[in-house]
Amino acid sequence: MLHSQSILSPDDVRILVREGTVIPGDKPGESRLHLRRLTCESDEEYSDIPLPSPGSTSSSVNDFDTIPDYLISRQTLEYVGFNDDVATMLWERWNLIAPDHQKGSAGMMTFESIFRAHVYAHIADIRLEEDAAWYAMLEGAGMNKSFQEMIMTPSCKEVRLSESCQFWVLDTTRAKFSTLKSIQATSYKRAEDANTQSTNT
Repeated sequence: MLHSQSILSPDDVRILVREGTVIPGDKPGESRLHLRRLTCESDEEYSDIPLPSPGSTSSSVNDFDTIPDYLISRQTLEYVGFNDDVATMLWERWNLIAPDHQKGSAGMMTFESIFRAHVYAHIADIRLEEDAAWYAMLEGAGMNKSFQEMIMTPSCKEVRLSESCQFWVLDTTRAKFSTLKSIQATSYKRAEDANTQSTNT
């Protein structure tokens, strides 16, 4: 199944490496993908960012986004927003239930529901005004610093206060996980199109 494969198709990686739009990440299990190669909309969205010349390493690090190598991975748990300790704990929990899940047992949790259940258990669905209370809940749930900064962006405070902390953490982790699935789908489609083009020429 697609969700158990690498986020980037191996065939697509060969193309991306040649054009310099994928490079190794800073940590094992991660890669850095050029912003114009993320999803099918990215080439237009980031059209102001030049693509690197083949074989060149002159692109700015800001032109790349760090992504996990595999969708179902500990690195994905960090990507969606959890700190090192909670990502490790949730990954261990997933590995305990994964064998039964892979057998198709009814009622087993999916990978996404593992981290959603953690949010439900650690963040109350109540609206609070004070920033300190939001930070306390985010820290208590094990959300990493960059995730906290994103949620607590001062310019978005009015929108943030329209819902509970639980709502926004669930919404944001879901969106980030969906982004990875879109990157994966785009990569496999890009590889399929390239293989079709090669066959027809």
